[in-house]
Amino acid sequence: DGATTNVQRGTALKTALLAAQSGDILLLGPGIFDIEASPIDLSKTNATEVTLHGSGRDITRIESDEILLPSNFIVVPGNNTVISNLSIAGTATGGVYQGPLGVQGGSKVAANVLVESVALSAESDCVHLLSVGFVSIRLVNCKLDSKYDCVQLLDTGTKIIDLVNCNLTATGSFDAEGSFPTRPIGGTRGTVRMFGGTIDALNGEDGDFGVQAVAAMNVELHGVTIKTASGGTDLATAGGGAISVDAATIYNANKTSGSLNRFNTYGKQPAQSLQASLSPTATLSPGEGQLYLSVPATLNGGTIVGVYAGVVTAGITGTTDVQIARIRGGSTVDVLSTELTIDSGETGSNLATIPAVINLANAGVQTFDRL
Repeated sequence: DGATTNVQRGTALKTALLAAQSGDILLLGPGIFDIEASPIDLSKTNATEVTLHGSGRDITRIESDEILLPSNFIVVPGNNTVISNLSIAGTATGGVYQGPLGVQGGSKVAANVLVESVALSAESDCVHLLSVGFVSIRLVNCKLDSKYDCVQLLDTGTKIIDLVNCNLTATGSFDAEGSFPTRPIGGTRGTVRMFGGTIDALNGEDGDFGVQAVAAMNVELHGVTIKTASGGTDLATAGGGAISVDAATIYNANKTSGSLNRFNTYGKQPAQSLQASLSPTATLSPGEGQLYLSVPATLNGGTIVGVYAGVVTAGITGTTDVQIARIRGGSTVDVLSTELTIDSGETGSNLATIPAVINLANAGVQTFDRL
């Protein structure tokens, strides 16, 4: 019913969840919430659209060191679930399969899930989707640490995960998986789109992967940095899997397997783009405030992942340099740490010798921001 409940440590979280109704917000205080062997299932009818909001990623912690049945996950999201400002940790050792966040079994559905400023850690998968139902999860400013896969998608059904400014670290040596490789991103079915952030398997083992897409798995990487151990593979596809990268994605081209797709150098626009232009006959002159754009509600909470500037007639006296500023509540910050450049003799920034670099700390947008 949209009520807000302050929850302190101990068994109060379980009590609050049993009483939660659709739209409720549970504010979790500082400390550790040990759920023991009882998963937090937010997919139940009375608990859909529930928000779990902690006091800080390093302050509020939900954990378990036991085998969780029937889902194997500490938190099972439901439709419109929001989880923010806390950490979820599987602390079991010795190869116990215990994921912080996941959907498994039958035709379970979890659409429009938002996970923001959350740390996920476990020996097994941090985010695991094994369902024939529709699942869509957006993780923003999150940290994922696993000995196996940080993100894994399996089974039929439509599964979409967006990762925005997230850092994924996999260290290998997950006992229960034996000889299976470690992969920060891996799976056989579904779509993962990653915007900014890092994929780190440097402390893994030879034979581990940064990203592995098999069968009907599709991965898009926009401005992501990938690093693996000396004997590892940064990017690998097999059996119909697909990986697409843009020019801002950093990886070792000698450590790839299979085929890769490449976006144009100013990035693919997977969702929406904002465009504005001067008159085709206008003459550019130095100065701020040449163009203004207002961010619509449909892009609220989004992140700028690609930029482009072009002219009708190529200049011949030097480069045209363009900065994008974000104005919010009277405060102005530069979106680009390296400005857009249209080189002399060219008509578009996609051909620039020095490509633009987005400052991800200033790339988030809200409704009515001005650019």
